[in-house]
Amino acid sequence: MPSPQNTTIEFSKDQWFCIGTSGKTIDGRDIQPEWLEQAAEDYAPELYGARINVEHLRGIYPGSEFSGYGDVIALKAESAGGITKLFAQIDPTDKLIALNKKREKIYTSMELNLNFQEKQRAYLTGLAITDSPSSVGTSALHFSADPNSPFSIKPEYLISESTAMTKATENTQAQ
Repeated sequence: MPSPQNTTIEFSKDQWFCIGTSGKTIDGRDIQPEWLEQAAEDYAPELYGARINVEHLRGIYPGSEFSGYGDVIALKAESAGGITKLFAQIDPTDKLIALNKKREKIYTSMELNLNFQEKQRAYLTGLAITDSPSSVGTSALHFSADPNSPFSIKPEYLISESTAMTKATENTQAQ
């Protein structure tokens, strides 16, 4: 496998990354499907944008290692086989892309506020980059414009079973 340091890194905002999965986390908490669905339905960056941070730490000084690493620009939830997944589109900073190129902090950990604005609904208020996510099934972040790179995100690996089945049905009907 070639070294990611030799890969030209570019980014497409069309990429979707799984940032959370319903069910038990590795530390025993339980992520409810409705939390992920609510977060996807309600997410509006103009209302409250979720910033990307390192290991859930927020720096107070610009330019520090704990300052922002980008923003979440869109969310969607998909369910299949009794499991709900939350997917995010992100706008990374150059600093996040450089970290990713070194294969550091390649996973995410979502920060859900379960009573956002006292409305009894879940909302994504932040997204941490980490080496040890609590949620299972999260996508590793890989940024590459080269579709043949082993480090590039291939859309067929990011869609859920329900989306894949819909696309297969559409392809069959088109023939």
